[in-house]
Amino acid sequence: MDKKYTKTYRSQGIIFQTKEKPNYISPFDLVLLGTTDKIIVQYYRIKNNLHIYYNHKLLSGFEKFIFKDFNEMIQKILPPSNAWKEVNEFRQAHGYTYLPLSKYRLVEYNEAVFHKAIRIKPIALFGYKKETRRIARKLGLLYFPSAKKFYAQFDKR
Repeated sequence: MDKKYTKTYRSQGIIFQTKEKPNYISPFDLVLLGTTDKIIVQYYRIKNNLHIYYNHKLLSGFEKFIFKDFNEMIQKILPPSNAWKEVNEFRQAHGYTYLPLSKYRLVEYNEAVFHKAIRIKPIALFGYKKETRRIARKLGLLYFPSAKKFYAQFDKR
């Protein structure tokens, strides 16, 4: 996370540390680089047909948006509004439509991709459900209503 990237894919989840390095980082959801105009944001609407929505080839030249680490990415594409502009220009150059603003949330978080299972150290759980708080307490983990609240306690810039 970064002061410009304080959102997450889902409204609940786990915050963890790992010593593993990701294979690559993308400044937005990789679905935006797919060879399709049919991009669905709400997981619950597609969960039974993931193979249809997530099985597209990536647009030629997609490597422009792939970085070796987070620091390299934020030096080249920051803030999310820049990523939005750049990915739309890229998609249009390949004959796809400009994405509607309803898809903007897909550039408000980034993706760290690991090609193999990694060891993690759980730090906290986040989410608005009471059950999330209960599970965090049971596991001895910190709890936050959102990932942004977790990040805010460390952001002293």
